[in-house]
Amino acid sequence: MKTAVARALPVSATVFPILYMISTVHLLNDSMQSTVTALFPVLRESQHLSYGQIGLIAFMMNITASFFAADRRLVRG
Repeated sequence: MKTAVARALPVSATVFPILYMISTVHLLNDSMQSTVTALFPVLRESQHLSYGQIGLIAFMMNITASFFAADRRLVRG
């Protein structure tokens, strides 16, 4: 039976691919939020939405973004 051996990385080592991935996802998230917000007048006219429905879309976008945000208590350690 083989046993798994964990390889320890130095504390000062930075894992750049992970940082690039997080940065890219953050950029896409911010771009999506600003694009949908700019399209509210177009969505209202083409989909015949009320201002309440547009407000609900904005509310759900913000709630979803807050669920995906990192919990500050976990980040502080």
